[in-house]
Order: sequence, then structure tokens, then C-alpha cells
Amino acid sequence: MALILVRPHTSLLDGPVVALHLRKVGIQAVFAVDPDYARHPVWSRLLNAYGLAAGGHTMLPLDTSRPYALRTIDRLLDQGRDVVIFPQGTGLGDPDRPDAKGVDWLVERTFKQDGKVYRVERLTRQLTLSHAGVLPCVMESAPSWWLFKSAARLRMEDHFLRQSGQHAHV
Repeated sequence: MALILVRPHTSLLDGPVVALHLRKVGIQAVFAVDPDYARHPVWSRLLNAYGLAAGGHTMLPLDTSRPYALRTIDRLLDQGRDVVIFPQGTGLGDPDRPDAKGVDWLVERTFKQDGKVYRVERLTRQLTLSHAGVLPCVMESAPSWWLFKSAARLRMEDHFLRQSGQHAHV
């Protein structure tokens, strides 16, 4: 099980871009999606079709600012699922906005249950979510030998980082 945190969330295309990258490293995840999009008659079909095409990802309509949603994510993690959340929530205007309430609880609980927490952020050593161009992209910001090439390698790296007291960043 892995909780994958993606920051900054400043584009509606962040989810599809991250889904495509996760396909490349062999991770099939559940994406927590704003209910307004996940239940919309047109957007829900497009997002579900893209999720399947981009690696078999599924979409779950969740408002991560609600405590029940965080419990739902926690249950999915307990079931061994990989879950992607955008901890800053909706409001795409400010890339430096803080995480929604409860995200720290979810991260701490995931670590206590011997789960893994990965981050796709600006300025990580491995991967950066960049909004510099017209479309967002997940960019390699380190030599290719440093990057994870598969889900198995991603989990193995995390295991060794945990043993040494460090935390992995995707």
C-alpha cells in the first residue's frame, strides 16, 4: 500500500499527467477526485475512460476536506491499494496553499500501519510536478539511474529508506 501525495495542484490536468506517469512505473492506483468532477455526467465518463487507458486507475469521488473521506482513503490503504491524493484540495489558484485538514493524520496513520508515503512535488530529488509549460508534466530531476523504473523497485527503495530512518519521495 502506498499513499501518493501530489503538490502543487494548480491544473485540472495534474491528475491525468500523474496517472500516465504511474503507468510508466507500474503502479495502478485509486485517485481521490473532487465529487463535482467525479459525478459530472460528462467529466466522470472521460476521467474513468482515461484512468482505464492510462494504466487501469480508478476514480473515487471524495471531498478530502471531510473526515469521512480520509477514513475511506485509510480503508483503501488497509486493503493494500495505492491511493493518489492532492492534499491541497481544490482551489487551483494558489500553488503555495497549505494542505487540507486531516492530511497529516492520514500520512501519520499510513506510516504507523507500515505503509508507504510518496511525494510528487516541486523540487524533489526524483520527480517534479512542473507547471512551467502549457501543459503540466512529471519531470525527472535527477539522473535516470536514480529514478524508480517499476513499482517493485519503488517499494524496495522505500523499504531501505525506512530502515535507515529516511522517507521516500516519488
